Amino acid sequence: MKNWYNLSKQEVISILGADEVKGLSSEEAAKKQQIYGKNEFDKPKKESLGKKILHQFKDISTIILLVAIVLSFALAIREGHGFLEPIVILSIVILNVILAITQENSAEKSLDALINMNAPSCMVIRDGMQKKISSSELVPGDIVVLRAGDLIPADGRLLEAVDIQVEEASLTGESEASEKNSEIIEDTKVALGDQKNMVFSGCHITAGNGICVITETGMKTQMGKIAGYLNNTQKMMTPLQIRLNKLGKMISFAAILSAVILVVVGLLRGDSIWHLVLLAVSLAVAAVPETLALIVTLSLSNGVKKMVYKKAIIRKL
Repeated sequence: MKNWYNLSKQEVISILGADEVKGLSSEEAAKKQQIYGKNEFDKPKKESLGKKILHQFKDISTIILLVAIVLSFALAIREGHGFLEPIVILSIVILNVILAITQENSAEKSLDALINMNAPSCMVIRDGMQKKISSSELVPGDIVVLRAGDLIPADGRLLEAVDIQVEEASLTGESEASEKNSEIIEDTKVALGDQKNMVFSGCHITAGNGICVITETGMKTQMGKIAGYLNNTQKMMTPLQIRLNKLGKMISFAAILSAVILVVVGLLRGDSIWHLVLLAVSLAVAAVPETLALIVTLSLSNGVKKMVYKKAIIRKL
């Protein structure tokens, strides 16, 4: 992707095949839409509740607990008592699954919120005249007229700016509106909040007016990239998630090995097999960190909520 803020207005217009005065023709816009697609976020195919539940049972700690439930029930049936233990273990598994699915649904709601931040319509210059069109019909090279109160429909390079200020908190975390202009920026690496000649999808114009040429649409916008990350939450794991999974597997394998050694030693000593099974199950349930990742996730989420409540702003992690 080009650093549009490093280019002059004439260069941007030339690269995008735009016309600052007449805008794109309807034919040109139709051809570009076939190439770039609609100015919309990709909507991921939502998993059914059944698939979400099955996904949770792929975790090794959950599998160990399920085995423990079966063995504990078998032991309770044989002894005629002790049904409380398997019920408690089953309750832990069910609670773990419910909390995990709740977290997934929360991520899906975040994506829906981003989709709802798209402007439903915008004012463009097409065929030499201003007209109101659906924001989904925008393509790179479109000339968009911006006014105070508008929601920016896509990423664009400002061509004209008259006292224009844009609230970009959804992208940068800055609580105050950013003053914009149409001047070229010479620095090659500029943070998003300092790209004063650019406007971004989903941000509000709080004052002034201007004209911009659309540079990126849909999933290629800055807001679209965030939506893409949310789409891939199950596929892309953070370093913390990877380390927690690794730790959980190590502890689980250690628990299994300890249970096997316990059973073997007990059999060599002549202990009852069912008594040993009860001890092995107890050891597995006690040692397996079935909610490790979930507890850390909930703790981090709670921490972020407290920071939001105290109006804390993080510029860089």
